[in-house]
Amino acid sequence: MKRTRMNNYSLKKIDEKNAEAPIRIALCKRAGGTPITREVQVYHSGQRHTFTKVECLGGTCECGCGQRADNYTGGLSPHEKHSRGQGGKLSLENSIMVLNSCHSRLQRNEPMWSKND
Repeated sequence: MKRTRMNNYSLKKIDEKNAEAPIRIALCKRAGGTPITREVQVYHSGQRHTFTKVECLGGTCECGCGQRADNYTGGLSPHEKHSRGQGGKLSLENSIMVLNSCHSRLQRNEPMWSKND
């Protein structure tokens, strides 16, 4: 278990991360990746709390670029089609797993790559 001191994590954020862990695992498997979980300890108001961090290694980016995640491109992370600010949430229906480079483009509403790029 990794020990991290992060007082800026609210109890609500810790609960949110724990509730999202099974969804992140399912999203990773849907993309053909391998979910890696680890328990992370954080401190809030002097008390230790634990949440589950999920990383997705391997798998195929679901944005349409078709790139596979590897050691060079990094892992996959979830992107909500409707952002949390617009009332969206992390779910199997609202989220896709994408590479970090694709995630940045999606967040800025930039056009995605074509097969010729």
